[in-house]
Amino acid sequence: MKKIFYLFLFIFYGCNSNENQIENIELMSYYYKPSENYETQILDYLHYSIIDENGNAETIKKIDNTGKNYVGFKSVVNKELLNEICNKNIKLSNKFYENKIDENVAEIYCGPISRVKIKFKDNHIITLSYYIKKDNSKYLLFIKLFNNLENNLSSKNCSVIDKNELPILIDKQKIFEKYTINKDTLNLVFPRMPKKIDQVKFIKK
Repeated sequence: MKKIFYLFLFIFYGCNSNENQIENIELMSYYYKPSENYETQILDYLHYSIIDENGNAETIKKIDNTGKNYVGFKSVVNKELLNEICNKNIKLSNKFYENKIDENVAEIYCGPISRVKIKFKDNHIITLSYYIKKDNSKYLLFIKLFNNLENNLSSKNCSVIDKNELPILIDKQKIFEKYTINKDTLNLVFPRMPKKIDQVKFIKK
């Protein structure tokens, strides 16, 4: 009888140890661009999603370059991928994903930046940012997650968010945008913007 009892405990706790411990994941793809007065840089997002523990995702995506037209979608991400992200990150810290800046190398990159924030049910949080380059092995699962969301949209495996619900998602995006700017500037202070081209004078000698 005791053997059966211990076997039951092993099965019960073994299954629960593999349960997804993620509360939610927020992720955003974005650029920085000059502000209207050309004095600083502002964040311009392309894609923002928030995903709950069951893989239910809400996404807001810009559909043109004006920044005024966007659409919201609901979709479901791959549950196995979500579990894999949980298992590989639940015991990690932000330090694992820190990018070392080599001051001796000038690197030019013109694509979007990606910011990810994972919140676990025990309030443990991991946040990281990356951009697409040759070595993305550490970020492969997050790249797959972004691709999963984009594929849901392109394959129409999603539903449009009601216009009455969209402001709630926009508010979440704005909060995450402020969070992202804060994290980005903690690592590297934005440089001063150069003068406008019409302020530059060329002198012929």
